[in-house]
Amino acid sequence: MPLEQNNSSEGGQTDAILQALVALLAHSSFEANANRRRLLRFVVEEHLDGRGHLLKGTYIAQNVFGRGEDFDANEDAIVRIEARRLRANLDSYYQGPGRDAPIRFSIPKGGYRPQIDFTTPAPEPEPQPEPKPEEPASPPSVDPVSDPPRKRFLRPVLLGLVLASVALFAVVLGIQNVRDGQPPAVEIANPAERPRVIVRPFVSLGQSGSDDVYAIGLTHQVIHDLRQFPDIRVHSVDDSFGTDDQLDGGPDEQAPLFRTEGSVGIIGDEYVVRVQLLDSNRMVIWSGTYERKVSPQELIEVQKEIANRIAEHLGQPYGAIRDAQTKGLADLSGIKMTSYGCVLRGYEYRRTLQSELYRDVRDCLETAVQDDSAYAEAWGLLAMLRQDAELYNFEPDVAPEEAKRLVREAAETAISLDPANVPGLKALSTHAHYEGLFEESQDLARRLVEYRPNDPDAVFQLGWLFAVRGRFEEGMPYVWDAVHLSVQVPPRYFHVIAMDHLMRDEYQEMLAAAQQAVRDDSSASHSLMAIAQGALGQMGAAQDSLARMAERYAPTAEDPATVFGLHTVAPEVIDKIVQGLRNAGWNPS
Repeated sequence: MPLEQNNSSEGGQTDAILQALVALLAHSSFEANANRRRLLRFVVEEHLDGRGHLLKGTYIAQNVFGRGEDFDANEDAIVRIEARRLRANLDSYYQGPGRDAPIRFSIPKGGYRPQIDFTTPAPEPEPQPEPKPEEPASPPSVDPVSDPPRKRFLRPVLLGLVLASVALFAVVLGIQNVRDGQPPAVEIANPAERPRVIVRPFVSLGQSGSDDVYAIGLTHQVIHDLRQFPDIRVHSVDDSFGTDDQLDGGPDEQAPLFRTEGSVGIIGDEYVVRVQLLDSNRMVIWSGTYERKVSPQELIEVQKEIANRIAEHLGQPYGAIRDAQTKGLADLSGIKMTSYGCVLRGYEYRRTLQSELYRDVRDCLETAVQDDSAYAEAWGLLAMLRQDAELYNFEPDVAPEEAKRLVREAAETAISLDPANVPGLKALSTHAHYEGLFEESQDLARRLVEYRPNDPDAVFQLGWLFAVRGRFEEGMPYVWDAVHLSVQVPPRYFHVIAMDHLMRDEYQEMLAAAQQAVRDDSSASHSLMAIAQGALGQMGAAQDSLARMAERYAPTAEDPATVFGLHTVAPEVIDKIVQGLRNAGWNPS
């Protein structure tokens, strides 16, 4: 049954809806990114609070996407684009892992007011006043049990020439209103200025004899769909299946060259695609994973759908290629290869946070910023390493105030060179957090996500800031989003996931997360492992984990409450950790 309006007296109904919303936002298979999760949460909560009539493009742009009073929907299509993607995310989720969800959310086309459907009987809401005259009524609800969600619209392969000139530009640019009956003017960049992209052949995952065929087919389909975007030059199929030295650079050899690489295959009953976008220096600047349960009859349609989504993520005006070109990620001209190598080593260190790597990587980055003083990425990573030294006592001879000064100096230099520098903003955000400036820290993290919505470290930073303060319901959607954006998920992401399961008394799930977290071999991860093992009755294993916890960092074994408190973990979380350690056999010294 549908819910069109809500009344505050229907407390039980509202609670059930909010619980379903939180569960959806935290679900690992819900593919919406952080922006779209915020959009869904906002429209549902506004609707439940009786402000559904306000859910117009401008209201959403200002409250969800940080746009100002001068927002013009004709110039900025962010709300329409993200709402369209959110509808696709919801359809995909309810066709797959959420098919049995007792409460479903949708946003009918033509507006932004959510529709909430119950698959099981729910209390009937009390009568409500008629909506305002200017607010169009929501479309009739579809019974989600008897009529499955509509499949996502797939752009036809062939369009009439006249329709293509109007409809294609409207889809690509998100322009839905045509003024005076004429198609909107679209400025296509000079060919020499348009970014070039080559789609490298997808690699077969090798679990099915037909995977090679799927890989070739997906490669062709992505090339086809990317060519729908007029501001991008796509290399030919021959180039895609050729070698690097066979590429014909043509007259625009200096233009940024992006490439996609990925894998595809059937795993069980799922069609799985993993794809990355790399810049001219082979740095990964975007990645995505797409999984669909599929029958043989649906395979071609699913492949087309995924290819279309990949092309949209890469090619549309707010997509990864344009974002990278705008922010200069594809241009590292003049940077020494040794400096670039130091940055790569810095990212590898940050993935594991292994203390044994710290000094060599720090020295390398110190040299890099001396040799290439305008290299923002090197400055940003140096700021993060200096912060690690402060937080984990890697350099005990450096006074605390001096350590903080070094963090600020490197981070501010990085941001002065590149206002969207991820490691620099992250270092400043973390610095503010440890200084107790929580709102400032979160504001910096939100700015980070706005600049880099597809960067897992940026998204994780905001989720971690909420979660570590005990606000798991707000933080976990970002954390899971970061997991989905990552090709290799850093162990520290699983620290937060394990803590979330701890607070829910979900110890089997906590153990699975802790097993991923201990890849960093930190005292914190071993403490989480011990808690889960103890709660599950694995006392021998718990004792081993406690011993490793003490070996890695003795203060954690001596006084875990103080150690976790130094990292500003919320008191209620610390209490749960200490109690869990006691249950695992830990005794204070």
